[in-house]
Amino acid sequence: MIDWTSVVKAFPKSAQKHMRRPDKWKDIPSLNDGYLMWAPPNVNRAYLLEDVTGNLNGWELSFDPKVRTKRRAEMCDLCKFVHGGRSCGVAFFSIPLSKQKTIGLYICADFACSSRCDETGVNAMRESLTPAEKLTRLHGNVFDLILRLHAETRD
Repeated sequence: MIDWTSVVKAFPKSAQKHMRRPDKWKDIPSLNDGYLMWAPPNVNRAYLLEDVTGNLNGWELSFDPKVRTKRRAEMCDLCKFVHGGRSCGVAFFSIPLSKQKTIGLYICADFACSSRCDETGVNAMRESLTPAEKLTRLHGNVFDLILRLHAETRD
């Protein structure tokens, strides 16, 4: 079981003051996939907690809610699901690494990427991947992001 105090300490001090415990935190015994992403409701922040290096590391993601109101289709950089129309479900998140460095990417605003790997509706891209292969791709994309975050913070 990962205790909340350890989670908070894994994040930069600037993120710690804003963090709120997710409602279902007691249901999360460990990071089974090596990472956990969550976005508290009604807040312009999200969080990525990972233990890829063997230590807990936390990354704060932020977004401007005004940017979410675009009327064109946009694709999540992690799950590759296409959101479109007026209710665009993609937000541009930025991850500050230092005062001079930031990484930005489009992510499903509700962080429900793994559930979209099963979707085949109107907004799902036509592709030959099975849901399991889409989930593998999602995990690969998240791990690529984590590795990029570690590489960029070492520079």
